[in-house]
Amino acid sequence: MAPALAIDRIVEPKQYNDRVGIGSILIERGLITDDQLEQAIAEQQRSGERLDQLFVRLGFVNGSQVLEAIGLQFAMPILD
Repeated sequence: MAPALAIDRIVEPKQYNDRVGIGSILIERGLITDDQLEQAIAEQQRSGERLDQLFVRLGFVNGSQVLEAIGLQFAMPILD
């Protein structure tokens, strides 16, 4: 029989709000760098494309990572 796992503490996920940008969330989670955010912002100003779409198109993150960040940003669960 496997031993029971002891839980020392429960860690609540960080609470964000809609004023925290998706770029900041991705940086905080270690998924993109400041330079990548700046590159995406420059491309957004040129193309008008949304940042979340640019992060994926530029190959910085995948769609699932963006969806997870959006869920955190707006405190919404993401369902598969």
